[in-house]
Amino acid sequence: MSPKGIAVDKNGLMYFVDATMIRKVDQNGIISTLLGANDLTAIRPLSCDASMDVSQVRLEWPTDLAVNPMDNSLYVLENNVILRITENH
Repeated sequence: MSPKGIAVDKNGLMYFVDATMIRKVDQNGIISTLLGANDLTAIRPLSCDASMDVSQVRLEWPTDLAVNPMDNSLYVLENNVILRITENH
């Protein structure tokens, strides 16, 4: 695990970048993978103008996270692209 890019949402969930994944820590301290996979061979180009289900997204090099306090959406900086993840994913 090589965590970086930590962000906390209004519900107290903590998100962090772990290699090619975005991980989530819930209120009980349980860590789960929200987005990505630890498999660089699964990387696909990301759409710049369409919605995708988080299960379809594979990240190459995410580096930072931010949470929008207005709508609780999570923003991921991924290889010069900003992804927006909504609460309903």
